[in-house]
Amino acid sequence: MKNNILNKTLAFSFMCVMYMVCLSQAAADTHSQPELERLQTQWFEVLNGPNTQQQRFIDLQPVVKKMVKLSLAQPQDAQVQAWSGIMLSAFAGVRKHNGDHIAFFAQSMLHRAQQLDDKILDSRALGNGISARDALILALTNNPSGVDIQRFYSAFLDAPTTHMLASLDSGTQETTNSTFKHTQAMN
Repeated sequence: MKNNILNKTLAFSFMCVMYMVCLSQAAADTHSQPELERLQTQWFEVLNGPNTQQQRFIDLQPVVKKMVKLSLAQPQDAQVQAWSGIMLSAFAGVRKHNGDHIAFFAQSMLHRAQQLDDKILDSRALGNGISARDALILALTNNPSGVDIQRFYSAFLDAPTTHMLASLDSGTQETTNSTFKHTQAMN
């Protein structure tokens, strides 16, 4: 009898703890969205502002730091992981002559996002009406530091990504190609 009551009490306690964990996780997920949108806005302002490379580097540091913290707090959120990779790639682009290691860390964040959601890099659900691929191109366009864009793109475009690009409809592919050509012409 005592064992039966003890088992029921333990089961009830376990269910309560699990319920509290689920509620706290759901609350954390809803709080991350406004933070992500705020960081996206700051990122766009820094990249589109008339700043020098050194000022962009200084201005991007706190944005990237907060984004990495958010991505560590939300490891299963593909949108957060994708934006973390995008912002890290922008940071690598404004870092003088030694941003390659940051670019490859950004690449791993983008691969992580793609593992979580295989369509995340081409979805328009990233906010601000921009796809992750277009945002990555924007980040790499602001690249006066000498990060080898061709090397980064070739490493980023592995077999699954290449198949995903091949499956795009022609209109999206033409837009992506024209953006890529525009990026190449600028460098």
